Amino acid sequence: MFKFLKLRPEHLEMVLNWRVQPHVQSAMFTEVKNNLQDQLNWYTLIQNDETFVYWVVVLNNKPIGLVNLAKVDLVNSKCTLGFYIGELEYRSFAGLIPPYVYNHVFKTLKLKKIYGEVLSSNKSILEIHNKHGFREVREFKNHVLKGKIGHDVILIELLAEEWLRNPRYEKYDAIFE
Repeated sequence: MFKFLKLRPEHLEMVLNWRVQPHVQSAMFTEVKNNLQDQLNWYTLIQNDETFVYWVVVLNNKPIGLVNLAKVDLVNSKCTLGFYIGELEYRSFAGLIPPYVYNHVFKTLKLKKIYGEVLSSNKSILEIHNKHGFREVREFKNHVLKGKIGHDVILIELLAEEWLRNPRYEKYDAIFE
C-alpha cells in the first residue's frame, strides 16, 4: 500500500509546495517561506547530518506526504518522528502511515524509543499518536512562538517494548529506501 522513498532533490519543489499549505503550516513549529533556494539550503543541511532521515510517502505511486526521523541517537536508541500529508485529498490516510514507520524504527533500525513534540492545538495528530500507544509525558506552556504568539507543546513518547507487544499492527511493513 505505502512505500517510503528517500527524499531527493527532485522532490524539493513538491515538498516546498506542501510545507507552505495552511493545513501543513498550522501544525509545524517553524514558518516556511515559499523560497526554493531556502528549501535547497535546508536539504543540504539535512543531507549532511546523519541524525536526520526523510522519506516521501507514496501511496499507489502517488506522493502524498513526508515522514522524517530526527535526533536519531544510536547510543541512546531513540529518535523523534514527524510527518504530514501534503496532498489534502489524502489526509484521511494520516492515521495509517505511523504504524509502518514505527515498525521500521523498532524492527529494522532496532531503536527503543520514539518521542516528539506536538502543538497542543493539533488535536488530530495527538489523537492518532494516542491511538497508537504514545503517552503524553509533559506539557510545555508557551513553548513555541508562531507569529509572535506562544503555543503550548505536548511531549509524547512510544517505547518499542510497548509497541511490539501489540499484534494489531505487526503486518504493517513497507519498503523504506
